[in-house]
Amino acid sequence: MAIKTYYVSKLGRDHKVSPHFKLREFQSRDGADKVLISEEILAKLEELRAYLGGDGVATVGINSGFRTEAYNRSIGGASGSRHTKGDAADVVCKQNGKRISGKLICALCQTLGFKGVALNKGTGYSVHLDMRPSGTYRGDERNGYGNNVGGDFYEYFGITKAQIEALKVRQESEEPPKK
Repeated sequence: MAIKTYYVSKLGRDHKVSPHFKLREFQSRDGADKVLISEEILAKLEELRAYLGGDGVATVGINSGFRTEAYNRSIGGASGSRHTKGDAADVVCKQNGKRISGKLICALCQTLGFKGVALNKGTGYSVHLDMRPSGTYRGDERNGYGNNVGGDFYEYFGITKAQIEALKVRQESEEPPKK
């Protein structure tokens, strides 16, 4: 999928870049006018939001989307960061207003097919997600910026498939689970 270029000055900060995300959420925190956003990352973020329940139930808050090279350097971001390419977002997810553990979100996003997934340093809720063009990244950035998880968040964090299934909010159009 393509990386699209947006200009805040032309479209406005509240321009919808997908059904549930606005341009301002992806704008570099240094206020740059130009914003790069991958159609693929947007589609995957919408998929994540829907899994967690969608409207009235789930939020996927974008802490950091696109970053200019200068801003990325100023905050100590990784060189070659996917944020500077427009195909990454750091997110915090909530269901019914309550934050969901970043460890659970890492395992869920691995299952949903995000190519890059990492638990960010900090509170334990922020997760890095990306749709890099090749390969995968599975990181626990509390322990450095390496592909250090061994490829499987379920095993690394001791998470079960049932825990991830419990996060799924059944939509009205879905059939109820059989007993």
